[in-house]
Amino acid sequence: MRLGWQRPLVQEDLAHLHPSDDPTHLNQLFRDAWGAQLAAAEKPNGQPASLLRALVSAYGYDYFVGVCVKFLYDGAQFIGPLLMQLVITFLSARQAANEADDDDLEVSGMWLALGLRHPGCSLEHPGSIYSPLFV
Repeated sequence: MRLGWQRPLVQEDLAHLHPSDDPTHLNQLFRDAWGAQLAAAEKPNGQPASLLRALVSAYGYDYFVGVCVKFLYDGAQFIGPLLMQLVITFLSARQAANEADDDDLEVSGMWLALGLRHPGCSLEHPGSIYSPLFV
């Protein structure tokens, strides 16, 4: 931060990318996949070259993993308010029961409390999945 405040940053000041994230590596992945599509299209009964198949072949796994992680995160964000509603209902039922000794009610309350500690269900910083780790 201090260096950027003192003078404009140049390319040498920036951190280097991991080799698998380097644009030349990613370009080579696509070129290889596109070359395979062109070679398959040249065969006598081959299908025409497909840009979509080349992209899926080159980057499909990474996007698939990213979609799965995004789906889990969005699901956790959706479940958080539902768990909070269940906690409020639980506390209302507990208060209405006038502190009766009910083990099932206590166990369900503990599960609800543990569910709210899930990183995606944080109420302190809703945009951060890591906020419960630092509370």
